[in-house]
Amino acid sequence: MKKFSGFCLLTTALWAIGCAPQAEPVEEAPPIDLVAEEAAATAVADMWLQMWVDGDMGPFDQAFAHDSDMVIFGTDAAEYWVGYEAARASLEFQLGVMENLEGVTRNQDVKVHTSGEVAWFTEMIDMTVTSGDEQIEMTVWFSGVLEKRAGAWKIVQFHASVPNPGQVVAY
Repeated sequence: MKKFSGFCLLTTALWAIGCAPQAEPVEEAPPIDLVAEEAAATAVADMWLQMWVDGDMGPFDQAFAHDSDMVIFGTDAAEYWVGYEAARASLEFQLGVMENLEGVTRNQDVKVHTSGEVAWFTEMIDMTVTSGDEQIEMTVWFSGVLEKRAGAWKIVQFHASVPNPGQVVAY
């Protein structure tokens, strides 16, 4: 009788499982083309140099997030901007006084997270620029973080620095 009870219990359990409502099929997101996303993020990172070469704020407006908490560190001590509007006003002024800017990007490295929603980049740009009567040659290091928003990459954090030719602190 114990065997028959066990058989009935097992049969009832299997029948109950079979009658349970089926879970809705999970729709899988299409695979992310990380190569294409990297190319798109690189094109946005390249807009920074294009803005300076063209003397036009259009690439800045297109590339940077219009957020009140977006952050940019520039190369000078006073160049710390929080918010799109503050950064834009200062950069627009700078574009008005700098002329004949040329630049060559090297050592550019752009990475896209496997989610396809965040990217970051580093690069060095060798620049020549005229300000007033002075022509300046320099290498500037840049890095930034991008977010994918409504299908477009936007820079949400950006840092520029001019390397010290020697050591700041001996080690």
